Amino acid sequence: MDVLLDSVQHLGQYLATHYFITLLVFGVVFVIIKYYRRDDSKHWEDRNVRGKDVKMPSFWTFIWKRQSSEVVLQAMADKYGNLYGIRQFGKTVIICSKPDIISLVLSKEFTSFTNRRNMNLDSDPLFSNMLQAVMDDQWKRLRAIVSPTFSTGKLRKMRPLIDDCLQTMINNLN
Repeated sequence: MDVLLDSVQHLGQYLATHYFITLLVFGVVFVIIKYYRRDDSKHWEDRNVRGKDVKMPSFWTFIWKRQSSEVVLQAMADKYGNLYGIRQFGKTVIICSKPDIISLVLSKEFTSFTNRRNMNLDSDPLFSNMLQAVMDDQWKRLRAIVSPTFSTGKLRKMRPLIDDCLQTMINNLN
C-alpha cells in the first residue's frame, strides 16, 4: 500500500512539474508573440503608414469563400485606403493601390527601390536571373540592360509584330 501511495505521490509531483514547465513554455511563447505583434504595429507607426488596425484575411478566406486575392485586396483598399502596411509570411509589406505612386516607384525612381520580394531561386538558373528575383547591384545591372529594350520607340516598332501575333492567336481560338 505504501508503494502505491508513494507512486501516486511521485506521479503527482511529476505531473505538477510537467504542467508547470508546459505553462512556462506557453507563457514564454505568448510573450514573444505579443512583443512581435507590438513591434509590428510600431514598425508602421514609425513610418506614418496605416497598419496597426489592418487585418489581413486568413488563408481560409481564399479557400472557403473562393475569393481571389484581387477581390480581397480591393476590399482591403476600400476599407483601409490606398496605402497601408501588412505582415505577410513574416515580412512587412506595403500595399499601394495608387497607380501614380506605383508608376513612380517602378519607373521613375526605380534606382531607390531596387529590392523586391526575397525569393530563393538559386537552384534554377533561369528564374534566379529574373528582374523580380535579383537584388542590389545585380538588379541595377539587369535593369540597365533591359530598360533600353522597352523604350517607347522600340515598343512602337514592335506594335505591328504584336498585332500580328494577337491576330493569329484570335484566329486560333476561334
